[in-house]
Amino acid sequence: VGKGVQELSRQALLTLPLSGFLTNGLSRENTILPPKASAAAGQSGMMSLYDDMFSQKGVAISQILLTEHDLRNIEIRKHLQETLEILLKLNVVPIINENDVLTKKVPLREEEGAIFWDNDSLASFVASEIKADLLILLSDVEGIY
Repeated sequence: VGKGVQELSRQALLTLPLSGFLTNGLSRENTILPPKASAAAGQSGMMSLYDDMFSQKGVAISQILLTEHDLRNIEIRKHLQETLEILLKLNVVPIINENDVLTKKVPLREEEGAIFWDNDSLASFVASEIKADLLILLSDVEGIY
């Protein structure tokens, strides 16, 4: 989402008329950008960055975007597992993220039966599902070391 906010802010600053900034006091700080649009706008840039970094080491990557709804569907979970197995056999690193464009952001509440609520818990869920030997989290979440 952060990458998308940067991209949409840049676009807003380039496309809004200068008079709007001068008369209405519009600025980068008070331009409201919807999070889901920001997520969509930033997705290609984020994957491009990952691709550049991994390709320096000769590693191919792929992207899988998931929602909680996807993981509640047994058929989709089966397809996910099959796809992950094929990617790993081909030595392609799957980058798995929550689909911020489609998902509803809600805090985890066990009584609601939530499966995950962020990329770290999503990663744990997927690792468990595929019986992974190792899970590497690149996270800024406090308490995960």
